[in-house]
Amino acid sequence: MQNKRIYIDEFGNTHSELTPQSSFSHFVYTTLILDEAHLEKAYQVRNLISQKYFNGQPVPSNGLPNNTKGFKKRLQVLEELVALNFDVLALVVNKKEFAGPGLKRKEVLYKFFSKLLIKQFPTVFTSFSIYANQLGQPEFQADLKSFLNTTATQRDLFNPDRYYTIVDNPAEEPLLELANFLAGCLGLIYCNSHSHPRSKELFDLLYKRLSVDFAPFEKTEFSLAHIKENKERDTTVKRLAEASAIEVLRSRRKALTPESKAVLEYLYMVHRSAPSRLVGTYEIIERVQIQYPSFNERAFRQSIQNLRDLGVIITSIQGKSGYKLPDRLDDIIGFYKRYMGSIVPMLNRVDHCNRKLVWSGIILEDILSTDENFGLLTELIGSVKKIRLAPQLELE
Repeated sequence: MQNKRIYIDEFGNTHSELTPQSSFSHFVYTTLILDEAHLEKAYQVRNLISQKYFNGQPVPSNGLPNNTKGFKKRLQVLEELVALNFDVLALVVNKKEFAGPGLKRKEVLYKFFSKLLIKQFPTVFTSFSIYANQLGQPEFQADLKSFLNTTATQRDLFNPDRYYTIVDNPAEEPLLELANFLAGCLGLIYCNSHSHPRSKELFDLLYKRLSVDFAPFEKTEFSLAHIKENKERDTTVKRLAEASAIEVLRSRRKALTPESKAVLEYLYMVHRSAPSRLVGTYEIIERVQIQYPSFNERAFRQSIQNLRDLGVIITSIQGKSGYKLPDRLDDIIGFYKRYMGSIVPMLNRVDHCNRKLVWSGIILEDILSTDENFGLLTELIGSVKKIRLAPQLELE
């Protein structure tokens, strides 16, 4: 396997105050991953961007304003950058889920999430060199470097070529500028407090190269496209789910409320970057509230119902929390089990209630059996009873 160069930068901060006016809602680690064989081309692309858009100065990210002109330049730079052969792995940390004393100790946070990110590389690459911008005081930098080299890079006798280096002078590794720029792009996509209304345009340019993990939500192990499994059955499920979303977004837009459209667009975006991830209810609500502040949980439930009624395949899985567009048959099976776990007990409750009414003499006739409006309900209850009695009937 070729040796990899990995450049790490971040978007956001570790401030424990979570109001949009004072801090970032999310902390986004971003890694730019290159084959060493492509380094010369990468430096050429970086220099071209620097000369063409920034008068030969370092490529910025935070320095680009979030107005129309600044966003246009960001898109132009990203279009130049995607001509390069690279991959991106991001770790998006929802700071609200880690609120408390831990966030106030940024050294602990940096160690924890750096390890969470970096420990995936030994499972994918035989050899690699990681470069990161300096953080904190020199003592902490040395401690972090030692910690990650010991616990995350997994160097041993058989895999000695794995290194983590903190870069003191950014000019020594100008490709870190590209990692910083990409971190800014992902921040505008995934950081709710700083999300840009046109962030989908950034995502559309990046998603084919992008793998995203979310903390503390369900993790999806990083793997490059060429080593991902391609099971025909699961691929078909994924394709059907995507097609159902695209059909509604393109051809049935008039049937969507603006809020339902925003829900579906976010689910679809997450599906394209992290297909196996379940998206939490309140994460979706917070995302939609950026555009529609009055959006609440009741409106969210109604949006999910409407989208499903329109034919979008959205699954929620038994025993797990969240929603997603399915990317495998197991998602569909889990979805069916979830409904079975709700529907069968509901039918049993109706049956128990009806029987008690009849036995107690409160009603003279069995409502379910005599009222034609409940014919389907009676059949469903009968089917559940039949399934329960099936083993006994076989014995008889």
